[in-house]
Amino acid sequence: MKYLINFLDKKSKIFYIRKIMLFTVFMYLIFGLLYKTSLLSEDPIGLNHRIFSASVFLVFYLGSFITNIIKDNIYKTFYFLIYFANLHLLYLAYNNNMSINFAFSIIIVIFISNLLLKPQEQLKTFNIIMIVLVSIVTIYITDSLTNKFVFLIIFYVISITSYIISKLSYLSMKNIKEKKTYYENLFKKSPIGLIRCNSNGSILDINQHMIELTNKQNRDHFLGKNIFNILGIEKINLDEINDHKSFEYEVDFSEEQKFWLEMTVEKIREEEQNTYILAFKDISNNKKLEENLTYLSFHDQMTGLYNYRYFKNEVERFNKSRKLPISILIIDIDRLKTINDSKGHIKGNEIIRNTANILQRALRDEDILARVGGDEFGIILPKTKEKTAEKISKRIYDEIDSYNKQANKNTVISISIGWATKEKKSTSLYEILEIADQNMYESKDSSR
Repeated sequence: MKYLINFLDKKSKIFYIRKIMLFTVFMYLIFGLLYKTSLLSEDPIGLNHRIFSASVFLVFYLGSFITNIIKDNIYKTFYFLIYFANLHLLYLAYNNNMSINFAFSIIIVIFISNLLLKPQEQLKTFNIIMIVLVSIVTIYITDSLTNKFVFLIIFYVISITSYIISKLSYLSMKNIKEKKTYYENLFKKSPIGLIRCNSNGSILDINQHMIELTNKQNRDHFLGKNIFNILGIEKINLDEINDHKSFEYEVDFSEEQKFWLEMTVEKIREEEQNTYILAFKDISNNKKLEENLTYLSFHDQMTGLYNYRYFKNEVERFNKSRKLPISILIIDIDRLKTINDSKGHIKGNEIIRNTANILQRALRDEDILARVGGDEFGIILPKTKEKTAEKISKRIYDEIDSYNKQANKNTVISISIGWATKEKKSTSLYEILEIADQNMYESKDSSR
């Protein structure tokens, strides 16, 4: 029955029918020789009839290679040969009064014929013709009413059953073929990149979208190559991955372009070996959006500095650190509310941004600067003693003075700084933060 699927493929149809023709020739001759050598009982058909039937099949077999008339009409030719074999056998049965050997031969041949022929309207017609002819011959010849009845019932059951089996098998195979075609088209035309590979990652097939993602010209560039080598990523054991598990990779298919791919894996269980469908989706835009959201969640929009949320997380992290000392600076812009009220928020925002730029210039690379309030900045100084913190504070004041000498009256900046240092592990960095804040207010009060 598995060969029925071949009829759905035009390229394999001729090969399949030729194989059946040649097999039939050998079967006619082999059984003839077995009967002739007395290995079996007397040949009911006779050697001459066997040679004649085998010759007919052989002539058409060879003709399918020689003439296009047979080759182009191979299926019609095959139907003719099936009719010939059945009618020839029925003729011999008639001449031999439908002996038991011929009765069973007719049942076997009709069963095989139904399985070999494509179950279309022609096969239905073939079964009707054979049922009518066999019924006429049987009723006309057989003397025993019991034998007639039993044989015809068996013949009808076998004929109808084998036809139904053939029909169901054909429909099943056709459905498999259609589904296979559907999924092949789905694979080829999918809007995401798809690759079919074996457990080692060797590429068996690739769709057009994946080719376009990689900026390559054709699929031949990929077939037989290892997907992990092409992507430049660490090899993973596909056999151990659960279906639909996803991975994210940053890949570089060209010097000019890097982008992010999300890969999901689905195992296709097959008889010979498992294959895998790797689905690739370009998530570069999602990654950029994710990076932007992450940036915005930890940065101040106005100044580009870290925000209070990030500063708070860092205080928590450094509070657990054993690398001491750690100093904290709290800086407040003096009279910012007055500037906003008298000169407007645009001028006030300009002063905030200028202050942020000055602080960045005055600090070291390892220092963490954040805007923690409307007019307030916080600075974490890792591995910094109190004297060094004081020097950094003085450097900030000097940078402010240098800026003010060049600034006009409306953009002059005045700040107050407080600092404190954690030197013992038992001291909480949150306590140091409060002390620095208090020192900042004391500095503000003393400058008034």
